Amino acid sequence: MPRNPSGVYILPAGNPVVPHTLIEATWANPTMDDIATALTLSLPRDGSAPMTGRLILSTSTAVLANEAVPLVQLQTEFNLAAPKDSPVFTGTVTSNGLLGLWDNLEFYDTNAKIIGFWNANDSYDLYFRNTNSGSSTILGAVPGATGTGSGIKFFQQPDVYNASYLDIRVAGTKATITSGKTGTGSYKPLVLNAGGADVVTYSEAAATLGNMTANVSKAAKLNYSLSNTNAGATSGTSFTFTSDSGSTLLQRDSTAGGGGFNSYTSGGTSLVGTTTAHDVYLMTNSAVAFSADANGNCLAVKATGGLGYGAGAGGTVTQTTSKSTAVTLNNPTGRIIMYGVNDANGQMTTGSVRRFVINNNLVNVNDQFLVQLDNTAGDALNYIVWASVANSGAELFVQNRSAGTLAEAIALKFKLIKGSIT
Repeated sequence: MPRNPSGVYILPAGNPVVPHTLIEATWANPTMDDIATALTLSLPRDGSAPMTGRLILSTSTAVLANEAVPLVQLQTEFNLAAPKDSPVFTGTVTSNGLLGLWDNLEFYDTNAKIIGFWNANDSYDLYFRNTNSGSSTILGAVPGATGTGSGIKFFQQPDVYNASYLDIRVAGTKATITSGKTGTGSYKPLVLNAGGADVVTYSEAAATLGNMTANVSKAAKLNYSLSNTNAGATSGTSFTFTSDSGSTLLQRDSTAGGGGFNSYTSGGTSLVGTTTAHDVYLMTNSAVAFSADANGNCLAVKATGGLGYGAGAGGTVTQTTSKSTAVTLNNPTGRIIMYGVNDANGQMTTGSVRRFVINNNLVNVNDQFLVQLDNTAGDALNYIVWASVANSGAELFVQNRSAGTLAEAIALKFKLIKGSIT
């Protein structure tokens, strides 16, 4: 070997020669060959040949404090690509080739990079690990001596001047996560992924307020807080929650000004409304249809609309056996067809009154049970109807006010209005 294990070159045996001694091939040629081999294995300063092995900077020798050591390429657990200007560091190189820094690793080129080895068994190619086997690894960033913020930015493309990026930073009075772009790059949605599924997606387009989508098919919970930064003015914070099909589920339109609209659950009760002294409106087709004011007045205010029960709320029951037979219909609204056979149980003489009970588990004693003739069977001028309310039902009365005996299948309609005396 031209060099010993410490890297010191030693001439072959028989050297140096004695002065005035004849030069002979038996010792001169081996000596020159050994020198040539040593020179060949040395790294040329002009960079005309690469290294054939790992560069071992030292076995255990500490670099002096504040000593600047130029690096062209460092191959240890990670690889420093040769920058345009060599970085400078002060530290210690251990026996296993790891670089332990006592001071700073500084790059003087704005495009300098740290490039890790490629691992065929893993998609990640650069790792940072705490040397303490029992400690967590924290990758940190700190500002300059007089700076007020720091962060980290991830680019989607190698060309950082035309790429999408994710920026995580803390500066001034806030910490931010930003999905941005440079040059011809594009904005990407911010996505919260759990268990391999996108749980929350926030998309941001230029000059828009953005859209947030929660994947409600997953067992996920989204807590949110929205505030009106322009309370009392004619504009403020507006938001809309929509379903996957595009239907609006919840919306706040701030153009009316002031206050805030809330939807939440308290004590097992779902609440919708405002926590301030402002009216709450229900709108359809851009027009107010129903209002609830701060005094507790609830009003239907659309001239073309009505207040009542819709399709699906009602039901129909037919009385059997007699006009005095009880019926059961547990709906808030509906139709009763009375017994109409022309016999003793179905006939009503002039001035006579027939009474019967409708059982309805929705009725309480303080409710109002409104009943009227349907006029689809019989002449409405021949009868008078009224009701008396009790718990779980009402008693209905029908009087024949005509001049003769009638035996018609009288049809009655009813509506339940909830009431209270407290």
